[in-house]
Amino acid sequence: MHSVKISVIIPTRNRAHVIVKTLDSLAGQVFPLENYEVIVIDNASTDETKKVVDDYMNKISNLKYFYEAKPGLHNGRHRGATEAFGDILAYLDDDVIVSGNWLEGVYEGFQDSSVGIVTGNILPHFEETSPKWLDLQWEECSYGRVLGWLSLMDFGDTMKYIRTDYVCGCNIAVRKDLLMKCNGFHPDSMPNELIRYRGDGETAVVGKIRNLNYKTLFNPKASVFHIIDKNRMTPKYFYRRAFAQGITYSYIQIRAGKNRLLLLFSFCLRMVRIYLSLFLNFKKIHPIKIVLWLYYIAGFLYHQKKVFFDKNLLSWVLKDSYMD
Repeated sequence: MHSVKISVIIPTRNRAHVIVKTLDSLAGQVFPLENYEVIVIDNASTDETKKVVDDYMNKISNLKYFYEAKPGLHNGRHRGATEAFGDILAYLDDDVIVSGNWLEGVYEGFQDSSVGIVTGNILPHFEETSPKWLDLQWEECSYGRVLGWLSLMDFGDTMKYIRTDYVCGCNIAVRKDLLMKCNGFHPDSMPNELIRYRGDGETAVVGKIRNLNYKTLFNPKASVFHIIDKNRMTPKYFYRRAFAQGITYSYIQIRAGKNRLLLLFSFCLRMVRIYLSLFLNFKKIHPIKIVLWLYYIAGFLYHQKKVFFDKNLLSWVLKDSYMD
């Protein structure tokens, strides 16, 4: 088994009805079986996740299942890294469909020794027709276009080096030794009752890898489709996501050692500039975007308040490593 080159790691929690599509797509990979393994980390699910994975053991001969009781996506990711034999860790969310040559694209990208991270397009797989307001949320960038609230990016069909800002955790492959050197991932998705413990997920680790002078490669072969069900095509879902991102911004700024009063002042100034821009371009901007920023502010202030009154939470935010 030590000939494994890539370990595909899929943390999951109560998504038995969705992960079947991810496993189906992995069963059809055009890549030598002896060169990769598929690891599902069941992050304390209470549904039929284990049964679903067991049903795929005959379809994917190199499939492994592990149960991780500690809640939080980072715990699932780290457990996967601990159990992995591969030198390359290819992380997927439990609601993506990989292209037939996805693994080939990941492997191909790491043939360049200067590359520390490989990713590809994250395209939408809408289960229903997307509403017009959602389509308007796409934003142009120098590589193509992104829709951050749904972790989507469309950078075309040409291999290129990209900035780490655009790397999403639902489709990220990283060298295992670099991940360990950078102390792993920060907290990301958490159960609602633990949302105050949310952090910035893969953002910190990709930034550290960049600072070690490794490149991030976009390979269109390593593309996935992100399943967007009807529940995500609602303003309510977008508002929850914006609130969570506000928490993430607070987490980042506290770890950066910003003075709390100066941080609040600069944050208010930033929001004023954003809203001035939104109102000046009101005819071009859908009202939902204005509300999204309100929820973002609410998430930021919620986290700032929680940290101010809870020293244990502050200690959590400032941890050097979350791999223990």
